[in-house]
Amino acid sequence: MSQTATRSWSGVRSPTMKISLNGEDYEAEEGASVHGLLEALDLAGQRVAVLLDGGVVRKAHFQEVHLKPGCKIDVIHMVGGG
Repeated sequence: MSQTATRSWSGVRSPTMKISLNGEDYEAEEGASVHGLLEALDLAGQRVAVLLDGGVVRKAHFQEVHLKPGCKIDVIHMVGGG
């Protein structure tokens, strides 16, 4: 599931960095915030839990916590039902 960064509105590819997303290699936009990553994954505004290098990132901090090359992030999408 290796993925690459999306193109910006101008069509120019943004610089990327390699991270681990849910245990798989992923190329994220360089300097992306947790919120920016969730937007790229179409998960912004949805109920998710985020772990960054083993620590929980609170939703209130999604925009101010930035990813670094080589970081390990786990995104758990909450699904209702029974």
